Amino acid sequence: MADRPSSGVRERHCTRREALSGGIALSIAVSPMSACAASSGGPTLDVMDYIPARERAAIAAGVSAFDCTGSIQNAILQAAKMKATLRIGKGTYRVSTLRITGSSFRIDTENETVFKQMKNIPGDQTHPVIVLDRCSDVIVGDLSVIGNIETDVGEHHHAVLVGRSRNVTLGAVFARNIRGDALYCYGRETSATERLDNLRVRSVSGYNVFRNLVSVAGGQMRIGEIINAGPVGYRDLD
Repeated sequence: MADRPSSGVRERHCTRREALSGGIALSIAVSPMSACAASSGGPTLDVMDYIPARERAAIAAGVSAFDCTGSIQNAILQAAKMKATLRIGKGTYRVSTLRITGSSFRIDTENETVFKQMKNIPGDQTHPVIVLDRCSDVIVGDLSVIGNIETDVGEHHHAVLVGRSRNVTLGAVFARNIRGDALYCYGRETSATERLDNLRVRSVSGYNVFRNLVSVAGGQMRIGEIINAGPVGYRDLD
């Protein structure tokens, strides 16, 4: 894949987050689950049908500079509306932030599906590459995410953020060159609308991650494995 990891992260501890009320329940155990084990039962959509034809070959080859954010976002919205399966095949998809929300649909990816965050994203607030929020009964395949640790500003360019959801299943999350966390989870026990219940993740790993491989700021989840594949600035699990 393109964009080889750089040689290391800046040696610093992250600042402490604002204290969040509510308990944390975390189970870490090797699990044979697959993020693509169940079917949505609806039609199947292909993300390439939402991307201009002139860009498809370059995306599949991993050499396109096209901003895929709007195209993929439209495909996600349609899959959620139709309770469908969205297929995102081999390729490098350059995006700013993708937001996944809705219920009873799934997103399938392939081994060589990569999401690369575009440069010059503002650093004045949280800017994850992929956000799952207000989701229920959603299945997402493996997520390979590349950031811009050398040029991003701040420390909240997480690879994947999951919050305020229930019954979400993810495959293997792999983050490279991320100026934030590989996986950031948020939930509040004291607010029914902000709970994070039954998040299942097959594995989380990362190389050249500025903060943590996994940060849990509340919620209930099961993570099969946390694998340190290279330099991590703070902790494997926070």
